[in-house]
Amino acid sequence: MRFGRRAQRSIAGVPQDPDVEQIVRDFFASDRAISMELPDGWFGGRPYENQHEPTFIAMRPHKLILELDGQVYLIFTEAKTVERRGGRLIVEDFDQVVLDRQGYGDMRAHVSVYDRGCVTFHAPARRRN
Repeated sequence: MRFGRRAQRSIAGVPQDPDVEQIVRDFFASDRAISMELPDGWFGGRPYENQHEPTFIAMRPHKLILELDGQVYLIFTEAKTVERRGGRLIVEDFDQVVLDRQGYGDMRAHVSVYDRGCVTFHAPARRRN
């Protein structure tokens, strides 16, 4: 994973950049309500229409795990790029990202799996920058 650079990797492939979790935490700490753009478009409607609050962030070997609103989970496997660009947090060059969520209101399970693309978290206060 990287912040403006490619990650260094160990022989086992475990990311060696201890700052990634802090980069993610710092982004969400500065803007608690964010909008999310997935590889296939905006999550939950039109651009910036929905705002989500992070409720859990964790790094595990080969994984970055994010929970939003207590019911939307993003599990990134081998994300090689994690960086802030202005008012955005960008995660790309991943092997896979799984979006596992419950419906708002009905609590039905929904799962989407992406094997390429980019996930961008947008801070509403800076979205026009």
